[in-house]
Amino acid sequence: MTSTTLPAAVEFGEHSLTIIDRDGTPWLAAADLARALGYKRADVIGHLYRKHADEFTDGMSGTIEMMVPNQNRPTVPVRVFSPRGCYAIAMFARTERAAAFRRWVLDVLEGLAQPARRQETALSTLIGQRWCVYFDDQQRPHFSQIPAGAIMVRPEEIAEVIADPASNIRRHQMPEIIRAAASRLLPYT
Repeated sequence: MTSTTLPAAVEFGEHSLTIIDRDGTPWLAAADLARALGYKRADVIGHLYRKHADEFTDGMSGTIEMMVPNQNRPTVPVRVFSPRGCYAIAMFARTERAAAFRRWVLDVLEGLAQPARRQETALSTLIGQRWCVYFDDQQRPHFSQIPAGAIMVRPEEIAEVIADPASNIRRHQMPEIIRAAASRLLPYT
């Protein structure tokens, strides 16, 4: 799926870097990454990648077939890097521009990702977690994470839960539970 919201290119210093849109996330080709970091040869990026390949995931680097000028074939495999991959390469780079490029990746390149893609990434980190969602007087949502082992009950169920031996509530915990429940219920009486 190709997005139409990403620009065709972005500027880093005096370099125009071509954006490769991969599902709404901007990726850069190794040659552009090399120029941005101040390397004269693009193969330096390939060397850095191979040297540290175990630190890259499929979401950080990959190869795609691209048309490249002055090649004898219609397409050639080109190594590309996501913003996270660009940042990692810049961490291994030993050029004067590396630190500035890392800041640029975080400030500019990551900011280009489609909002839907950023939301999808944020939501994927919440999978497997439990959350309480409630709305305030102005209908604004509020979220709080529910700790593992927490028991969700309605006020009328509190006594039933405390009496249930399977609830794992210890006798010494009951006064604190009752105080907490009462403090929450008092504003509603």
